[in-house]
Amino acid sequence: MVSFSLPWRWALSLGLFLMSSISLMAQERPEPTSLIAEVLRSHPGVRRAQHTLEAAEATLSGSRAQPNPTLTLSATAGDPGESSNALSQPLEISGQPRLRHEQALARRESARLLLHSVRRQVASEVYNAWLNLWEHQHLAMMAQMRVDLMTEMVRVTKRRYEVGEIPQNESLRVELAATEAEAALAITKADYASASRSLQILRGDNEGIANEPAPLPGPTSQELVAQLHGPQLSPQEAPWTLEQTLTSAEQQLELSALRQEQKALVLTAELTGKERAPQLGLSVYRSRFFSSSVEQGAQISISWPIFDWGSIGSQKRAQMSQAEAQLAEVEEKALALRREVAELWNQWQAAQTVRNLLMTQASRYEELARESRIGYDLGLLSLTDVLQTETAFRQAGVELIQAQARIRRLELSLLERTNLPWPSQLLEEQ
Repeated sequence: MVSFSLPWRWALSLGLFLMSSISLMAQERPEPTSLIAEVLRSHPGVRRAQHTLEAAEATLSGSRAQPNPTLTLSATAGDPGESSNALSQPLEISGQPRLRHEQALARRESARLLLHSVRRQVASEVYNAWLNLWEHQHLAMMAQMRVDLMTEMVRVTKRRYEVGEIPQNESLRVELAATEAEAALAITKADYASASRSLQILRGDNEGIANEPAPLPGPTSQELVAQLHGPQLSPQEAPWTLEQTLTSAEQQLELSALRQEQKALVLTAELTGKERAPQLGLSVYRSRFFSSSVEQGAQISISWPIFDWGSIGSQKRAQMSQAEAQLAEVEEKALALRREVAELWNQWQAAQTVRNLLMTQASRYEELARESRIGYDLGLLSLTDVLQTETAFRQAGVELIQAQARIRRLELSLLERTNLPWPSQLLEEQ
């Protein structure tokens, strides 16, 4: 990758043009905060979780109710029995309503946790799509700047060749480098367009999918470094510690929801065992409705099964085993999450170190590239020296963009696998 040294008026004009282009591009790219809020309002996964929670709340509202009463009406010949016209109310007296209520509470809590989990997953998906757009946009901007600089470099080398300062071979090498820059720009433009369309599909913007995004010339290294500090996922004043992330992995929302489901399974097994418990019955009866000679009265009774052939006991044992299996599954997932989170945290720490080193490197290479272009214009350096320096400078910029994107992706992975708090400006928990 090559560039050149412009006269100071040209350099000032180009700098002002780049800065205005960056400002315009920042206005065109939506910020993640508004994108997340927009997608959360319409995402089908969030709606599904909300309806699941509504169903769990409806179940909870009637969980303490006793069995429904039964009204019996009959037409009889001869003497009517006590049950010919009767209103009967069975009453559960062995704690079944309480158990059902606790079971419904556990399932409602599970549904609530899953709703929060889905919201976090959708927010992560949107932020990751925005991050892909940010990364490919900046890569495309740098590629466009490289093409612009190479175009002017071709003009400079042709002029030097025409006056006999350089051989034709050197001028042709610059033209070849300019062609390579054009090819690289076409690839980065395609990646940028793909990232843009992916985000538009996620937003449900069907009209904007067909639009072709047009990347603009990119930033200098100082401006790029300033833009790298975008929406922070880890708090700057107190970054996540390893102990904090490992503890939070145990409290991941999906794991907490599974624990509530396991509690509901245990209560289901206890309810199954209550099928052998006694039941109280209340009833009132009247033998005939339209007769002066009637028999009527009230009755209270208690009944219970005196023997179980094994179906109730085996069903209860099966349900308890399922509950134990689910508890073991939760512990297994928690163990795997802790190991994964520990590895991600170490990668995150290393990525920050690399990013800081690349910031220093990009700044130093920019200075070297500027000096090499001046030296080439004055005939003090060869084209090879300029090409090598420019290649190193551009590669440093690309690596800096990719390093920052890697940090954000690692932070997203930690948020997905733990219960670490999301930044309040990105996701308002409800």
